[in-house]
Amino acid sequence: MEVKIEDKVIKVIITRKKNKNTYLRIKDDLNIYVTTNYFIKEKDILKLIDDNMPQIIKMLNRMERKKKQEENFYYLGRKYDLIYYNQKDIIVGSEKMFIPHNFNLDKWILKEAKRIFQVELDYIYNLFPKTIPYPSLTIRKMKTRFGVCNVKTNRVTLNLELIYKDIKF
Repeated sequence: MEVKIEDKVIKVIITRKKNKNTYLRIKDDLNIYVTTNYFIKEKDILKLIDDNMPQIIKMLNRMERKKKQEENFYYLGRKYDLIYYNQKDIIVGSEKMFIPHNFNLDKWILKEAKRIFQVELDYIYNLFPKTIPYPSLTIRKMKTRFGVCNVKTNRVTLNLELIYKDIKF
């Protein structure tokens, strides 16, 4: 089965199981996967897709952005081509990044962000003329901010997306 969403024809793959609920998912291949029970008709699935069209469009856009980000990988403001190879270590070259198969790139990015942001925090902390308590560093994904400084808890929270940007601005 196929549906037309914003001038694109999207394939709908239906899996029937012995479950109570119906689930809609969009995977990396940008197809809609529907898991439902044996008694739901195709017209009911089409109605469900139609009723949830804004959420489906949002999920499709998110998956397309994720695919583009994987194709155009940025690290510290530089664009790298990701090349998978059969070693255990990650190698960062001038324009290419060699990563092992089955490598969790998200964990590596978080670890690098902690390391780099901690160095930057130490540098900036030493620039302060007054003695202030040393803040703890938290890194997480944020939708609308680059970072937050909470004076009460002595915590600096930085957006993980900053690791993709150049440090020297």
